[in-house]
Amino acid sequence: MQIIRIDSNTKRQIVASLIAGQKIQAIKILKSEGNKGIPAERVGLREAKLAIERLMVEIGCANPGVIAHPEALQIKAGPQIKQVVFDFGTGDIAVNLEEMQMTALTEMQNIGLDSCKEILDLVEVFKAIEEGKEIKIVDKPVMIDPELEEFGRGIADI
Repeated sequence: MQIIRIDSNTKRQIVASLIAGQKIQAIKILKSEGNKGIPAERVGLREAKLAIERLMVEIGCANPGVIAHPEALQIKAGPQIKQVVFDFGTGDIAVNLEEMQMTALTEMQNIGLDSCKEILDLVEVFKAIEEGKEIKIVDKPVMIDPELEEFGRGIADI
């Protein structure tokens, strides 16, 4: 683990605590919220303390001349996706991630099952981005119809 991931609201809480001179509170917040959802990478007390001290240097809250410990991990706040704009053929619809799921499901008759699935998959991708997970794009394999296989043609060729 090279960094500690938190959401943007948690980073605001930590920075506000540091500005108010509440370093211990900032460490507690980071320890409980850092790398949330990744049990194997929970943040220990020493890691949280060093990371908070590094953040203090980065935002100018540390005493002059203080430098970050070389083992201190960097705190990263993932992007928070607040709104997505879609056009289902009836004009732009701006939605947050929760509304995006409901809108896709309610518009399923108009957009079709495949498009609905793609939108729901996209919601999962956006949530993963917010959680700081790595996203990879994988090509879909071509499905082969066994009856057409003897002719060397798959479904994608029809």
